[in-house]
Amino acid sequence: MPRPSTMYAALTPEQANHPKETWDWREIHHYMPLKGDYFESIYFVVNTDSTEKEKMIQYVRKKLNSQINLYQMHVDENAFRLNPEMI
Repeated sequence: MPRPSTMYAALTPEQANHPKETWDWREIHHYMPLKGDYFESIYFVVNTDSTEKEKMIQYVRKKLNSQINLYQMHVDENAFRLNPEMI
């Protein structure tokens, strides 16, 4: 996997509101640009916020690739596991 480039660095919301001299550099994240053909499926965790999930679904459907399979994970009541349910 290629090393992240500073070109894709993203600040946390807290850092964006602070003067540049006081940034906590340990919290900078690096993201690679996303393309629709990178994904076959996306799985949402059990406690995904419904508003955020809907935003992600809209982004995937409109901007990435409408053919990506989306799944919501649910706790199996009879076993210690998660079960995917297609959205």
